[in-house]
Amino acid sequence: MSATAYEFYVRDSCGATDLSTWSGPYAFNTTLCDTSAQCSFDFDLYDSFGDGWNGGLINVVQSGVTLSTLGTNFTGGSADTNNMIDLCDGVPAYLIVSNPGAWSSEISFYATSFAGDTVVAYPASTGFSTGDTLAIFNVNCSFSCPYPLAPYTQSFDSASVPNCWSAYESAGSGWEFGQLGSADYAAANAAEQTGNGGYYAWIDFSSTDDSTSLESIPVDVSNLMTPALQFSLFSENTNSSDYNTLYVEAFDGSSWQLVDTLRGDLGGWQTFVYDISGFTKPVNLAHVRFRGESNGGNDFYNDLLIDDVMIMELPSCFAPSALGVVGVNNTSADVFWTTGGAANWDVQFGTTGFSLGSGTTVS
Repeated sequence: MSATAYEFYVRDSCGATDLSTWSGPYAFNTTLCDTSAQCSFDFDLYDSFGDGWNGGLINVVQSGVTLSTLGTNFTGGSADTNNMIDLCDGVPAYLIVSNPGAWSSEISFYATSFAGDTVVAYPASTGFSTGDTLAIFNVNCSFSCPYPLAPYTQSFDSASVPNCWSAYESAGSGWEFGQLGSADYAAANAAEQTGNGGYYAWIDFSSTDDSTSLESIPVDVSNLMTPALQFSLFSENTNSSDYNTLYVEAFDGSSWQLVDTLRGDLGGWQTFVYDISGFTKPVNLAHVRFRGESNGGNDFYNDLLIDDVMIMELPSCFAPSALGVVGVNNTSADVFWTTGGAANWDVQFGTTGFSLGSGTTVS
């Protein structure tokens, strides 16, 4: 029978009356469903104090059967990641407290599907008790969202999370989606970036934000030679020297890997490009995440904005970045930039609002 605990014994028969003693028992459980109807989910466990779950245990249950217990081995440290559990397709999964442990208010956890989609995000809370159901999610072992074929662009054209993207956080207000002027302080002056009415994704940082994450849909990059991630970031603070951090991450098939850490004053929108060919797993899928973290102090002065996320072919000639000017007087200014790797450049300038091609070019 399915989902049943069995045990067996065995003995040697060396003749009609020559029998060994019994060996056993050996215990095992049959699965709730056939392995062909299962898919794996990754459960990442965290403790805000950093000393493990202190006896906290959470059962993963389908059809009334406990398939696994989270926290059994989480006896120290702040994280216990990559706990892989096979679940049955089409059967709701319940996360039920078996033992709250000594400090349940420190416990948080996340569950990620085989496709890299976050299906559960449980932040540290005021605590819980034995028998509490902390989360319920539907197990879908098929792809609920068809993977778009690269090149792919997401310019956040509405005031909600894009279809098939996911947003979640451990603390704070999370990712928001708005138009020019939605963000505060220096970010209120962010210029039009896309030509879509000024929409962008942003983090407010009015309170302490923790693990504020925005995940893309996985993108099919089978037609690209060298897959790349490109996006634009706005980060300025004209009120203090406190800056929040944006972690750029990519999924490698089992966990999120750091691509870059961005923090500081960028002087307006800046575009970043990364080679992500080493992270296209499962095969030929690019899946990226933007994670914002508060840095304390007056972090509310430094809202972070992103726009124009692209999965595309890695360019052979990178665009310059970090543009700026110094030594401005009534007739001249010294311009500077960070090179994309070239040794020669073309500079074109004109009065505000001029169209490229109509300005004055200096090579």
